[in-house]
Amino acid sequence: CTVQGRGAMVPSGGSGPQHFAATNGSPLLMLPDLIPSSTADVDVSVALQAAANEVSAAHQKLRVIDLGGQSHWKAWLGQLHILDAQKAMECGPPLWRFIAMLVNGLAEETCVMGDMLRAIAASALRCALALPPPSPGGSGATACMQDFAAGLMDALNRAGERLQEAVACGGPTDFLTEGFAACARTMACVPSARNAVAVRTAETWLRSALASGALLQRLGAECLSLARAAEATGAGNLLNVAWRLLKALCLDSACDMPMACTVLEHAARAAAEQLVAAPAAEHEGGDPLFVAKFHCSNFLRLARDCPALVRDCFPIWQVMEAFAPAVSSLGGQISEALGTGTEQHIVSMAQELLDKLMGLALERWATAANGQPDAEKLETFLTNQDLAAALVRCSLPFLASGRVEWSAIGGPDALIVSTEALKAETLLTYVLKSIEVGPSDVCRGSPRLGASEVNALAMLFAAGAPGVRQRVLVWTFSSEPPLYCLALRLHQAFPMWLGAGRALAWAQLLVQGAVCASNRPPSRSQCQAASCAAVVVARCPPAKAAIWVQAALGPLMKVGPGDPTPPAALWVLARRLAASLGSVDGPVGGMLVALVNQRWEAGAGVDARGAELEGRALRCFGVLTRKGVLNNDIARLTRAGECFRRVLGKASIPLKLRMEAWAAHIEVCIQLNAKDEFRVSMRYAAKHLSDLECAGVRVAAALVQAPNSLLDGAHATLDGLCKMTWPLRCGGLGAAAAVFARNGALPVAFVTTARHACEEFADDTGGCSDTNGGIAKPIGAWPMGQNSLRAKRRRLLAELARLPDDDAEDPELPALCSVAVARIATWSRPVTGQLCK
Repeated sequence: CTVQGRGAMVPSGGSGPQHFAATNGSPLLMLPDLIPSSTADVDVSVALQAAANEVSAAHQKLRVIDLGGQSHWKAWLGQLHILDAQKAMECGPPLWRFIAMLVNGLAEETCVMGDMLRAIAASALRCALALPPPSPGGSGATACMQDFAAGLMDALNRAGERLQEAVACGGPTDFLTEGFAACARTMACVPSARNAVAVRTAETWLRSALASGALLQRLGAECLSLARAAEATGAGNLLNVAWRLLKALCLDSACDMPMACTVLEHAARAAAEQLVAAPAAEHEGGDPLFVAKFHCSNFLRLARDCPALVRDCFPIWQVMEAFAPAVSSLGGQISEALGTGTEQHIVSMAQELLDKLMGLALERWATAANGQPDAEKLETFLTNQDLAAALVRCSLPFLASGRVEWSAIGGPDALIVSTEALKAETLLTYVLKSIEVGPSDVCRGSPRLGASEVNALAMLFAAGAPGVRQRVLVWTFSSEPPLYCLALRLHQAFPMWLGAGRALAWAQLLVQGAVCASNRPPSRSQCQAASCAAVVVARCPPAKAAIWVQAALGPLMKVGPGDPTPPAALWVLARRLAASLGSVDGPVGGMLVALVNQRWEAGAGVDARGAELEGRALRCFGVLTRKGVLNNDIARLTRAGECFRRVLGKASIPLKLRMEAWAAHIEVCIQLNAKDEFRVSMRYAAKHLSDLECAGVRVAAALVQAPNSLLDGAHATLDGLCKMTWPLRCGGLGAAAAVFARNGALPVAFVTTARHACEEFADDTGGCSDTNGGIAKPIGAWPMGQNSLRAKRRRLLAELARLPDDDAEDPELPALCSVAVARIATWSRPVTGQLCK
């Protein structure tokens, strides 16, 4: 725009628009000079306001010819296009008010919309970039700045209504991105500009830019910058605006995969941060999870509906890395709450929300038709035990949901396996490996799996998912308690998902393949298999269970003189079945009683098959008695007690068999409430069975099981158990603690002995028992034996000899040295003829 052009647009000596007669008689509106010459005495703001008033008073549509023709119009647009931010701000709100009127007045002049909107977008972006940045807790904008921003957004709103005509004119479309950036920057800096009209304006410019193929990286950067500004200043309304624009960007079909991944990862990190911060805000009032739920909903919407994420592979690795800090933090807070016994509702709710997000992410990844399984990347999550546990917890519901056709994987007709099926199999393999692999027992097997996860595994077992049945079989025989406990819980759930027929067939497989595999004494693995088979049978209908038990224990029932000895582990199965199925009304209880009767008749049969075989029958009889199968047959219990007492009185009978008879006699005494016989049995155990450590464990269990009325006179036995060496002392202390915690009348001597044992244990370990109501102290070292104490003394003396001289003053040191010297002098005395205590 030349000086001559500016002089032609504004008559000399005038500051406002002037009407004059043209050659055709039409009135002309002269456009105010936006960049006046240095010699012209013109107030641009006043001129713009006067021109705006003139246009408003005309009440008619404008034409370019009314503004001085094409040359004058293009010259004025050139001024607007290069107008710097400082001069635009000096013009103030009248500039944008006049521009808005021009856009509205020239609505029918579609041919000029392209150039006009390009100039408006460029000038608006320069002004928006010059706005002061927002400050935390405040807007950072004055009243004049807010008026200027309001006028700018109004002009952009008017221009946004004409974007279709502007694009139709042809030419570069970069102005669409500039207009959107101007809207975003203005709303970020000025709170008053964050109204509904401004948000719709920004969304209009954004959608037009996306439709014209604008650069996605710049659009996404503006939206993310808006979100970061909202997070930095804590502006909730700006956060709503930012995520509305981000979702509009990602849910558009023009959005590509890199941009969708970037926004999704940002949503995941924002949700994770707010979930971690929620417990700390619990006492501040309101809903501490309000902002976290907002970010969670954004993540769910993007993960579920973003077209780019549907077309390509879901970015599971970036999402899980974003969630990892929250998983570790919330898992630690729940563990701490469990350790202190306090309830953490907010932590539990936060973890539930996090599990929902992770579950959807895993489902979207597994069901995507594109991408590779990448088992190696999944296994990298095993190094983070909290993240691995969360992935197991979130994966199992999806894998067991029925959306995966497990029968189509690995079958004879599986020539072509879909990508979704391969991903599901990879995820299942990771889940099974994660259950088995862990830095400690707490991170493996049963402790970290809830009832829903165990049911999901049982459903996968029933569906024939690859590798599940093999792993369950391995866990059944595992020497690691967490894995075996998980197998036991799974066998309890099998009948629900397998049905009675298939469940009993699996139990029969365990019995034939493991329990009856050898004639040797029962091994640990055989006992575990018997327990798993028993819990499966216990969950089946009683009629079918009775038929199965009769067939499984047939070798024990049909054995006669000269027949081969049945597998010893079958008695373990019988005992487990007695514990699981034995009851007064159940058919299995009667069958097991008949089996024991056959093996053990009153007063006979001690030498029929040997002490070992009869001992197993006695143990089964004890379990049946404890389960109450014989409660209605008092005469039989009385006869059995007399028989056991005769056996206990024969020194010729092996000691181990007498111990089994003693344990069965104790069960009879408890059922008959025979106080005197119980007391005599306790004395008998102390006198004749003290050489057997397993007898001490049986005695401790009997003290815990016995009712209060039978404990009179048993304090001496309890005291003796508590004074034994480790590990048998554990049984005595456990019995003392269990009995002391009871309610009701207890013998005074027994209570005194139990209290004394608990307090002695607390003193020995540096803790505090529950008997004195004190506050627990840190548990010290475990009490050591004589050899360990001797080694520790030698180690302490060697360390003292190597310590350097220290001249630092310590008022407590002399007294401590005196005590230590006295102790060392005691150690230095020669010991002759006696052992050091």
